[in-house]
Amino acid sequence: VFQLFERVENKHGWMLVSHALSYITASKNGVSEPEIEDFISLDDKVLDDIYQYHLPPNRRIPPLLWTRVRSDLPGYLADSEADGVCVINWYHKQFKIAAKQRYFISKEEYLYFHSYMADYFLGTYGGGIRKPFRYTEIQKHMFKLRSKDSSANREVPAQPLAFYNKQGKITRYNLRKFSELPFQLVRCYRYKDLYDHVLFNYRWLFAKMSALPLNEVLG
Repeated sequence: VFQLFERVENKHGWMLVSHALSYITASKNGVSEPEIEDFISLDDKVLDDIYQYHLPPNRRIPPLLWTRVRSDLPGYLADSEADGVCVINWYHKQFKIAAKQRYFISKEEYLYFHSYMADYFLGTYGGGIRKPFRYTEIQKHMFKLRSKDSSANREVPAQPLAFYNKQGKITRYNLRKFSELPFQLVRCYRYKDLYDHVLFNYRWLFAKMSALPLNEVLG
């Protein structure tokens, strides 16, 4: 398994491959194709690596980049259904264990990915909210920038508890948020956010009870 990871990393770049597979590994039930592109588009370590030598019109992962990575992992990733959407997950538990051993070497890396995913499902930078970032020293000189500090709309969706139509009626609940957000907050030890947004949040509790059976709410 490690040999396959190394081959794909050498072909597509260690930063992109390691971070993309780490997000899959850090998920509760897998991630959808749009979600993994959103995670990478919020991940400035990956974007700085991809855009070392040019400034993109949009600070997002280029189209098809993840698709090419996935095509080189045949038999290792599988599609399944979770929370009403199609998600990607490891085909076998051993692959997930191998990914953890390779990419979650330190506690800092473990916390990094779970925290990024928590921010995504919190909607911290969704719905047009600009995410700050800093250009590298090389980029500043190459592009003759006055400052390293900037921000950009990463074009990721907002994460409301429920989605509404034009008439103001609920069309569906955000089951992905209900499933992944508590899981991610616990694993990055962000207990204040867990209390404020989940456990002691009336809107969260009401929406989740409206969307799911009681046994799933309690679980």
